[in-house]
Amino acid sequence: MMTITRGLIFIGFVAMVSGQCPGTADIVLAVPASEIVPGQEFFPFERFLINLVSYFNLDKDQVNIGLILYGKEPVPISWPLPYRSPKQINTRITLMSQRHVYTDFLNGGNNVAAALVLMSNMFRNPTGSPTSMPRPGVKQIGIVFTYDSVPEYERQLVIDSAERLKSIGAILYAVGKGKAGPEFSSIGSDYCKSFSMGRFIDGLPSVLAFLGSSICSELDPNVNVTNINCFPQLYQRKEPEPVLCSNTAVLFPDPENCAYFYHCLFKRPVQEICPVGMLFDPIAQSCNYKEFVSCYSDIKCPKSDGLFPHPADCSKYINCFDFRPYIQSCPGGLWFDEASGGCQSAGSVACRSL
Repeated sequence: MMTITRGLIFIGFVAMVSGQCPGTADIVLAVPASEIVPGQEFFPFERFLINLVSYFNLDKDQVNIGLILYGKEPVPISWPLPYRSPKQINTRITLMSQRHVYTDFLNGGNNVAAALVLMSNMFRNPTGSPTSMPRPGVKQIGIVFTYDSVPEYERQLVIDSAERLKSIGAILYAVGKGKAGPEFSSIGSDYCKSFSMGRFIDGLPSVLAFLGSSICSELDPNVNVTNINCFPQLYQRKEPEPVLCSNTAVLFPDPENCAYFYHCLFKRPVQEICPVGMLFDPIAQSCNYKEFVSCYSDIKCPKSDGLFPHPADCSKYINCFDFRPYIQSCPGGLWFDEASGGCQSAGSVACRSL
């Protein structure tokens, strides 16, 4: 028999399942981050989200993750496509936790309806481009975290936005803190997909195993979830590998998250975090701006030095120095020409990026 004391109560017989859950899905998580959410209620999200995504098999043919930070406006931190590795998603979650970078977009209230609209766009156009299409036959699962109730004049907008998402086949979860308004019950797709708690700081750790297992049950075609047995199986998330000190490296990257690195003290690894907006660059052996770190940009230098085409944008190119990629742009209207090693008129360039 299972009971969640910090939210709705679910009862059922539970079987424990080892290993990451099977199934394919695009999963989008939306987190409130305006000034209304105090620091002690916001900071648990970094560790919670990293732990939550570790339940799923992140793979280009399995589970892809999208991330939304929302306040007055929603901010797309990461679109579901192109595929991001677990390390890259963990890195983006850490960058998302640096919410003061996005203050101009966030402060002024938590617009849940706008977050749901952006979530819908991520499902329809998973790369952020209007020409992209959803992966066929893949489930679309949204997890919306809310902080208290929304103003009364916004409630119907939230209800309508959630209903539109569910009408296109999306499965929605609602995870709320504090006093919930009538809009909260309209977000979750059914009784088993609504979780409420008094505070995020202690409620999120308590709900982790149940939320992760509930999503896994949705992905697993062999599991039957009912309103009287919301958790027929509990899944175990993937635990990170232990970090060991090397005899040679002074500083070395965190294997799970590019925003962190380690140094050794008395042969014991000590974790450090890079400054805001920066990631650890193993080539430079120091923190670097995220755009220049291949873990974030997915861009690597094919040779130590030289100019090379950008893999996704014909108007840009990669300037490599000592295997460090620097992204640069051609003047307006010009594309990079690999043959000449310079920028030329778009009509005369055979661009492989498009």
